[in-house]
Amino acid sequence: MRRTRRGRRRRTFQGNEMYPKNACGLLTLLVLGVGIGSGGITHAQEEEPNVTEQPAIGGNQTVSITLPTQTAGVNANYYAFHVDGDNYTWTLTNVTYQPGSTRNGRTNALGGSPLTLSVTTAGLAVTGPNPTTQYIDFAPCVGPVNEFCNWTGALRYRFKIDPTLTASPATTITTDGSSARTIQLVWPNALAGAAISAGCTVDSGVTPAPTITVSPASATANSSGQANFTITTAGLRRIASSGAAPSGRCTFKAHASSTNAAVVEVLGQRIAPTLDVSPSSDAAPPQGTTTTDRVVTVGTRTPVASGVTVDATCSVEGTTATVSLDNSAAGTSQSGSKVTDANGEVQFRVKSEKLVSLPPTGAPHVRCAFKVRELSSTYEYFAAGKQIAPSVSLSLGQITQTGTTSLTATMSPSYPGFTIVPSCTVNQYLPAVTATPTSASTNASGQQTFDITTPALVITDPNTNAMPSASCTFRAGGTGTAGLLQFRTGNTCVMTLSPPPPACGNPAQ
Repeated sequence: MRRTRRGRRRRTFQGNEMYPKNACGLLTLLVLGVGIGSGGITHAQEEEPNVTEQPAIGGNQTVSITLPTQTAGVNANYYAFHVDGDNYTWTLTNVTYQPGSTRNGRTNALGGSPLTLSVTTAGLAVTGPNPTTQYIDFAPCVGPVNEFCNWTGALRYRFKIDPTLTASPATTITTDGSSARTIQLVWPNALAGAAISAGCTVDSGVTPAPTITVSPASATANSSGQANFTITTAGLRRIASSGAAPSGRCTFKAHASSTNAAVVEVLGQRIAPTLDVSPSSDAAPPQGTTTTDRVVTVGTRTPVASGVTVDATCSVEGTTATVSLDNSAAGTSQSGSKVTDANGEVQFRVKSEKLVSLPPTGAPHVRCAFKVRELSSTYEYFAAGKQIAPSVSLSLGQITQTGTTSLTATMSPSYPGFTIVPSCTVNQYLPAVTATPTSASTNASGQQTFDITTPALVITDPNTNAMPSASCTFRAGGTGTAGLLQFRTGNTCVMTLSPPPPACGNPAQ
């Protein structure tokens, strides 16, 4: 044991058992520095004696101290004690206090066996693992008549206050947000008023790093030895296919140097959710429309996760199709992103247009790819298109009179937005026949109206081989089966008119 110098003090014990029995005993006491005072014997150490420091004992609780067996002397053995220090309370069992003193006394046990005492203290300041300046000294004594207490060989027991803290209700946090944790001192006598400090750290190696904070940074324990703290976390979830999950911890101490800290582990998760796309595809638009307008639901799966950013990229295949995403202007490509809701889902509106094409253009399609931003796997929505070879029918098959005549051209199968192009031809004997407009897109019923202007249909030419002719064709997009418009034309000189027109003369045979 380490010996240290004790401060100078005077201890006085009074009582009949402390008087010397004979002169020899008195001389011995005087030689050893034991003085006689009125009403008793005074043990006075005027020099700085040595004491034997014992391992520190726990303060603010009840502990047991076992004093060793005494081997010196032939009379009954006991220990005298002295309690040192202020601003705390103490209680010792199996002892007798000196009358009028709360600090000095003697143990009750006699004989040669080890003696176990119970010591209860309260009100000591928290020191951590280091001992306080308060202590109890036990000096071995022999007697009781020829009393001698060896204070130079006293055993000193200092107190240390390093309470154990536990976190309640849990010692692990695995979700983002705020969560209150009650920190309680596990101690028989609650350390009311003890200042508990708190701090959090984040483990390195995860990017972006999470944030872990605790509030307040310090709190005073209540009468039950409890203090409340709120731990707030963010970014505890890492979306990645590999690597470490974010983590950290919050530490609570009743003293800066305490070795009995309460630790709340803050454990994150590394997740790599898959995606479910519904619907994953659409068939080509039915007759009458070239558009597929679909709300596509994209949901995280395995695990379902809110707050995940889903990126969408849509593009067209084929020269005619266009696509818009969430009501954007139509184009050949689109992109966007959304964050999943509490159900782990997002919705994108994909509008695919002009999904019906004519030869020689191949069938158009729209393809959208969805992915969790931090991951590489993609999941698809596909809007199919088709190619058609339409025919055109006309509401009028022949024009028999000059002037302007209206007709309706109908595309079959019928789709809106396709251009019907008329083409009219005449031979050298007739002025040009015109169609207005020169091209036009079909309406919702696949139709378009044209005005046909015919300056002349019949000529008078004595050359009977001079025969006028005219026709118009109508095609959808310049392909497919054309609608044919014919004209009733003629040469009056070859008609069986009587008499023949004068301009015919003698018609050539």
